Amino acid sequence: MQCRTTGPRSGRDGYQDMTIFLFLGMSLLGSLGALALKVASGLISNRLDRATVKWLLLGATLYLASILINIHLLRRFEYTTVLPLTALGYVWTVLLARFVFGELIDSWKIIAMTLILSGVYLIAR
Repeated sequence: MQCRTTGPRSGRDGYQDMTIFLFLGMSLLGSLGALALKVASGLISNRLDRATVKWLLLGATLYLASILINIHLLRRFEYTTVLPLTALGYVWTVLLARFVFGELIDSWKIIAMTLILSGVYLIAR
């Protein structure tokens, strides 16, 4: 992955190592935000109760954290690198849906996740 300001794999102050965690964290936080909003949507009735508001706020906060990391990464890397790597969120979403909601992962979803991960690998190298 080439940093716009320092050249390829410069390792400046360990930033290169942290970059991987920032990309993973950005996509995971976005998926967790969506998960919290999904939980909130199941709680919404005619009025908003305290539990629903907590889930809504958690979802919004996680999304905001993801956005802030995204902005930080966009300042350092090309748009054509950062935005495609947000596709990792789709992989996180499928895995979270499986483990949190018990949704099935069929062969088409496995194929799709494999293609996404292949694309992420090609863009990030």
